[in-house]
Order: sequence, then C-alpha cells, then structure tokens
Amino acid sequence: MLSTLTIISLVATIVVRTASPGNYFRYPLTFVVSFGVIASMTGIWLFNRKLRPVKAFLSPCLYLFFMLAGACWDFIPLSFPPPQEPIAT
Repeated sequence: MLSTLTIISLVATIVVRTASPGNYFRYPLTFVVSFGVIASMTGIWLFNRKLRPVKAFLSPCLYLFFMLAGACWDFIPLSFPPPQEPIAT
C-alpha cells in the first residue's frame, strides 16, 4: 500500500510540477534522496518480517525524512531565486 501511494505521489508531482525532475538532473547527488526512500521502504518490509522492532520503527522515520527532503528539494529554486541585475540609475 505504501509503495503504491509513493508511486502515485511521484507521478502526481511530476504532472503538476513538470520542472521537478530538472532539479535532480541538475544536481545528481540529490538522487540519494530517491535511493533513501526506496531503502527505507525496503527496510519497513524487511524488518517487520524479521521482527526487529527498533529497526522496524526507524525505517518509517527514515521514509518520512527522505520524503520531506525530496519535497523541500523541489521548492529550493522557488525559495532562493537567482540574483537580479542591479538597476542602473
């Protein structure tokens, strides 16, 4: 269920904000966020099956962290616009 909602939210974000993938391709290091989401979702499934409660608790925490980091990265260009040329007087 979580993986389905994650994929739906990814597609919806790309449809609504078509410039979103551009931030990731401009700075390839930020693909760590995507890999973090996938790793934390895998951890949720794996550690719940192996009955490791602490790791099973930390995996959704990491999932939320990486999802919020991805959302913040999408809005960085809006928060910090490029500097404007000074007005000549």
